[in-house]
Amino acid sequence: MNITLDHVVHFIAETPQNIVDTFQNKGIHAVAGGSHQSWGTYNSLLYTASSYIEFFAIEHDEIAAESDNPLVKHLREKINKERRHWADLL
Repeated sequence: MNITLDHVVHFIAETPQNIVDTFQNKGIHAVAGGSHQSWGTYNSLLYTASSYIEFFAIEHDEIAAESDNPLVKHLREKINKERRHWADLL
């Protein structure tokens, strides 16, 4: 059996453009991805030789809140948990 990796999804609370800028400032090629309008999300991409990392973020929370996509639901839960954690520390 031959298994290959297509891509990894990494949830982020910041904007995908921040990821692009961070990597480009280090000389690593990253690009702005697209907007998933029906999910309320957007992304940026970091390509490797045979796969890529997708940095996945919420663009419009009101749309994301209505999405039935399991990945979007998980992203919202993770970000909200992270925000509560930081609020408790402040």
